[in-house]
Amino acid sequence: MEQAFGDLESALYDARRIHAESVLAELELGLTFLDIAADTGESKTTQRCVRNAIAALRTANRFLTVGQGSPHADYLRRRREELCQRLQQALQKNAMNVSRTHSTPTPNERPA
Repeated sequence: MEQAFGDLESALYDARRIHAESVLAELELGLTFLDIAADTGESKTTQRCVRNAIAALRTANRFLTVGQGSPHADYLRRRREELCQRLQQALQKNAMNVSRTHSTPTPNERPA
């Protein structure tokens, strides 16, 4: 009977570890998309990468149910926060670039 409990405990630990690795992979994927967005000079590529980073964050959020007692919970929370902060910065930068390209000249400005 003790063997069965030991096997169950080991299986639960493995399941939690694999679950955490899957969530971490999504978070890392989102951060990678933001790296690409920051390095590309193409507006459409940047927007696509930001959308993909949002999708990765949403997926991670859906599966981010690691309990407080998990050894991975703090690390996952820190990586999620980093992704959220970088995503917010990318969205702000993208919004500024879009507003610059769509702004209308004031009466004192001459069109280029």
